[in-house]
Amino acid sequence: GGVAHERCDALRTVLDGLPSLRHLVLWRQLDAALDVQGFASDQRAVHDLGTLLARDAAFVPAALPFDHPLWVVYSSGTTGLPKPIVHGHGGVMIEALKLGALHNNVGPSVVDGDRFHWYSSTGWIMWNTQVGTLLGGSTICIFDGSPAGPQGAPDWSTLWRFAGLAQCSFFGAGAAFYASCLKAGVEPQQVADLSRLRAVGSTGSPLSEEGYRWIWDKLPKVDGRDIWLAPISGGTDFAGAFVGGLVTLPV
Repeated sequence: GGVAHERCDALRTVLDGLPSLRHLVLWRQLDAALDVQGFASDQRAVHDLGTLLARDAAFVPAALPFDHPLWVVYSSGTTGLPKPIVHGHGGVMIEALKLGALHNNVGPSVVDGDRFHWYSSTGWIMWNTQVGTLLGGSTICIFDGSPAGPQGAPDWSTLWRFAGLAQCSFFGAGAAFYASCLKAGVEPQQVADLSRLRAVGSTGSPLSEEGYRWIWDKLPKVDGRDIWLAPISGGTDFAGAFVGGLVTLPV
């Protein structure tokens, strides 16, 4: 919401609890003068993200077993404390390609110009899913900030204006976001050029009947029909959807 939070002390606590860690990539978002080497140790090398991105580096993929660990994600805390889940490379790649290219019908940007956005914090599995859309050659549009605008001055049109500026063809968010837009009386097409938008995704809590109607009433028609809506239902446990989109049906 526009409020800066210093997290260096928390990062040091995490690093102290991970003695096996060998590499840390640090993004100096709030303090450009931060000494990244202050986080290094005899066993751990620290890399500045800005420096890595500034040079024309060549990345060579490593050959790994199908089930080699890729990342640790956390389930929601609805049944107690969040539970850590380790995902392997092969399974995540299959699920990400299936969800992005098949169920969400998002294609390679060089072919059809698709640009994909699904609003998510980095702690939600939809963040991983959004990044996974890159596997199909699609461009992803990442928003950094609060979907409700700055603290103290809520503006639920913020993400729609971002979607227009980024020329998104697929826009996804949690069902609660659409409910907030409905409640706030947001008129997306009055605040942004959404002419490139052809599909909408929803997940998290179930999308209400009023939410469906709001999306179809307020978002642009595509080829004379209501915009295609892909509400998915899945889980952190496998980074995918049990119920996914089907482009041959209106929902």
